[in-house]
Amino acid sequence: LKEIERCRVGDTITVESARFGIQTLKGYQEPQPVVFASFYPTDSDNYDLLRDGLGKLKLNDASLSFVPESPGTLGRGFRCGFLGMLHLEIVSERLKRDYSLDLIITSPSVVYKKSEDKIEEPWIEMEIIAPSKYVGQVNNLLGNFPGEFKDTRWLTEEKVVIIYHGPLDIILRGFYDKLKNVSSGYASMAYNLLGYREADLVSLEILINHEKIEAFSKM
Repeated sequence: LKEIERCRVGDTITVESARFGIQTLKGYQEPQPVVFASFYPTDSDNYDLLRDGLGKLKLNDASLSFVPESPGTLGRGFRCGFLGMLHLEIVSERLKRDYSLDLIITSPSVVYKKSEDKIEEPWIEMEIIAPSKYVGQVNNLLGNFPGEFKDTRWLTEEKVVIIYHGPLDIILRGFYDKLKNVSSGYASMAYNLLGYREADLVSLEILINHEKIEAFSKM
């Protein structure tokens, strides 16, 4: 393969699979980014260094995605996709530390679906595992966010699973850090995308000198 990014971790590579009856391994799914942010070098001369840095990080991280972006005001950069806020923080820190890059990073966002009469936002199913003595604190925390309690299951006498449905935007509001705080670091979380639901949102656009700056727009 001349382009190493064409080979993804977990994929099945075969030669003449039809002839030999080789089948791909079942269950492989390409990672889908759910949080997006744009990276721009403060020094435009470092654009190539940023591109090379992202390319090298992607060799070890197939879930990282990025495409070139040139909004004009901020110069040239990349629109990057991540699995979550922690993933974004790790990538940005590695770029700063390993490549001495000074970056402008736009506010993290998720993908919304907009039409003439409505805006839809992605929803997730969260599975939170926590010690039973922290169930009250976790439930109180969830009560501060929009969403729906679905189920509470006891794994053992000392460990509980809480199932909660809510907008993906919860992750952008620092939910994971708050969960760790209220559980003294013992709670863990995983989530899956459920689909899109209509939401009461408006689009906020930032204009500089009467010119819309797409990178600063948010919901």
